[in-house]
Amino acid sequence: MENDKISARLKDKHPDVLTLVVVGIAPAPVAQPPLKISTQAVETALADAEALIKTQGPASAVDRVHTALHGFFLAVCDAHAIAYNPNPGVTELFKAIRQPHPIFQNLGTHGGQITLLLQHFAGVVHVVNELRNQASGAHPSKHPLGADEAMLAINGMRTVFAYLNGKL
Repeated sequence: MENDKISARLKDKHPDVLTLVVVGIAPAPVAQPPLKISTQAVETALADAEALIKTQGPASAVDRVHTALHGFFLAVCDAHAIAYNPNPGVTELFKAIRQPHPIFQNLGTHGGQITLLLQHFAGVVHVVNELRNQASGAHPSKHPLGADEAMLAINGMRTVFAYLNGKL
């Protein structure tokens, strides 16, 4: 009973402290870079995600970061005239960007390993897509992600943002 009162007061007056208490003190997250290619929807989803991480915990933000990544991929395809099917999924878009774009044709001396890393990050994008649908709060779930697992998913997506943003 006393814990409920403390939690309610922290949620009302100090949500950042409540997040530290509930989520725990974790390593610093991967920074979200300022994007060279973006849309209002992408920026809104990223801002929502930051607010949710601070006030509700990372599991609540997985959906918003996923939405931002999906929108970012659409914006990259549009900016670089990369064709995609109507209503494409996030995994399909990531593949569309990686395959025809000239910046991915010559990845240097270690191109084979970089290509392999990109393929593995495509797997990360695919799995985060599944987690978003099954455990993020985007849809009802009896088994939501834990805070550390949600930050793992968010950091994976932020790594993809950072790499593509740097390359483009």
